[in-house]
Amino acid sequence: MRPAHRFVDARLGLAGGASGEAIIRDEQRMVLRAHASAPLLHESDVALPADGSFRSQLELPDALSGAERILVSPMIQIDQRWELLPPVLAAVSEGRQVTLQLDLPEEAAGAKATVALQGHRPLFGPGERIATASIDVVAGARLDFGIGILELARSQGPVAFSVEACEEEAGCRELFRELLASEPAGWHDRSLALDELAGRRVRFEFATEILSPAEQAWSLPLWSNPTLFVPSQRRAEDFNIVLISLDTLRADHLTSYGYPLDTAPFMDEHFGQGGTIFDNPVAAAASTGPSHMSIFTGLYPSVHNVVEGLNKLSPVVPTLAEALRDHGFVTGAITENAAIVLGKGFGRGFESYLENKGSDVWGFEGQVDRSFDRAVEFFERRQDQRFFLFLHTYQVHYPYAPPEAYAALFPEPPAGRPPHASLSPERNPALYDREIRYVDDQMRRLFEAMEARGIADETLVVVTSDHGDEFMEHGLLDHGGNVHDDVVNVPLLFHGPGVPAGRRVAQPTGHVDVMPTLLDLVGAAPPALVQGRSMAALLRGEVDALEERPVYSETWVPWARVAGQKKVRRIQTPTIGVRLGDRKLVRHPKWNAHGYKLYDLASDPREEQDLYREQRDAAGDLQKLLDTYLERSAERRKEIARREREAALESERDLTIDPEREEKLRALGYLE
Repeated sequence: MRPAHRFVDARLGLAGGASGEAIIRDEQRMVLRAHASAPLLHESDVALPADGSFRSQLELPDALSGAERILVSPMIQIDQRWELLPPVLAAVSEGRQVTLQLDLPEEAAGAKATVALQGHRPLFGPGERIATASIDVVAGARLDFGIGILELARSQGPVAFSVEACEEEAGCRELFRELLASEPAGWHDRSLALDELAGRRVRFEFATEILSPAEQAWSLPLWSNPTLFVPSQRRAEDFNIVLISLDTLRADHLTSYGYPLDTAPFMDEHFGQGGTIFDNPVAAAASTGPSHMSIFTGLYPSVHNVVEGLNKLSPVVPTLAEALRDHGFVTGAITENAAIVLGKGFGRGFESYLENKGSDVWGFEGQVDRSFDRAVEFFERRQDQRFFLFLHTYQVHYPYAPPEAYAALFPEPPAGRPPHASLSPERNPALYDREIRYVDDQMRRLFEAMEARGIADETLVVVTSDHGDEFMEHGLLDHGGNVHDDVVNVPLLFHGPGVPAGRRVAQPTGHVDVMPTLLDLVGAAPPALVQGRSMAALLRGEVDALEERPVYSETWVPWARVAGQKKVRRIQTPTIGVRLGDRKLVRHPKWNAHGYKLYDLASDPREEQDLYREQRDAAGDLQKLLDTYLERSAERRKEIARREREAALESERDLTIDPEREEKLRALGYLE
């Protein structure tokens, strides 16, 4: 089945400032129409009144303009702990003023707190109806969609969801009707066979009805990803893609990369013997966010700029998920611990983006079993569709806590690689290796699930990591402060349709190459801004090498940990590394200048001998690349900014003078 009509597309935008996306139970989906929301207040050091109530007068933001009543979702933070308070309805005066009174929990009375208020435009009254444009329905067509109610409306009554098919002369017939209460919470997927409509031209009308008899009845119902699928003949080149990121996995601790311990027998067998291994992939950054955004965009961190703080991906930079969705893929993502933050743009192009959050919002405990279970559920729903699934787990990230069943593994360190004397017991690399073995067993289970559903042979699986982890080999713990190969030499494994078995590629590659390679493999052109290049010819064995080019890594974490020290060490950023063939040069901030380190990775793979002083002149080409790197990145960002301005002007023209586009948006329900 292939998607013939998608009745929601977040990139079109929605009326009232709504985003076209909504989150229920930590899963963001594209929705037919979002309920507009906007921040009303975020204020620190607020002295809460002793009588247990909080009063405020606020001005209605533009995103909620025109509303007579809004729903306010309050949060307060006391002693670093956030608490979500019950939502309240508030009236809006003619002057766009909102007068609000909140009843605070007993422990908050008289305290100092941070107060955050979010305003929402809920659905009031009987409900709403959204109509699509008229389309021709073919034999075997199917309508898939999800229904759900935002958790803020949990206390409200049930909502009736219905779908009708309407013809110009014959009128409308009801295809679907279901009453949904706020429990059980979550998205509920439904699928309608449309055989009775074959050969007819119809429009679909999605209706919601609030069933509560209360005078102030309201709710927050949603339709996710309504899509018309039609039968299609699957060709050999129409394979699925599963991209797996095993966060914090360094390549040199895998069996397939020469590690003396049997940490990953399944991956060694499945990818090492049955697939293709890239021996020298280079991570774009030493931390999670920047590296993953480079995987998603084909741009280095200094260009996509999602490196720190509240930086967001520019709307004119296409993502891998957007490109594959445009190419006919159904897209989904499963991540852990909310580290790949939705608000920064990581969710763009994904019809479903699930965050498996741990018990501690700041924690990094792995949940590979739970995440892979959700992946199996995804396979179950999508096994007759062409899909792209991004699957990310923190299982091998510190704190290392492998299951008890793995406690006896690897009692002795590999020969010649004793743990650093300053490491504490919980930092023992043996724990890290046991985590890898646990993940390897879960990978086996994942592939068995794919085989059981008949999709293994038609699915390309790519395994990589965002960065590795240090065990004091170069003076630091964890990752983020160095660009040594302990951190930036990550695995890159391919298995599936068209991938040669037992092939190894020695040429250095980078995170930025993943996007153009995958797009090339499915016959889609990479976006113009991409800095990476396709490795498809290398992967297919058509060539043994491509033209040599530099591959870069960056650091953006302004602190680092050292074993035996309680305080973190502040460091300047960015440190930048460049690899060209087997030569590697690192430039790190040093007072008002920069320091350099040069390595020959062919003779010194562990980067133990700095050759910069004795070979400084020979490293001149690499030093020039690093000394101009940030300037060249800034020029690319200027090009992105120029495209943003052009897109803004084009959008303004489209919405004001293009009647055809306006009519299309109106037919799809984006404009009233």
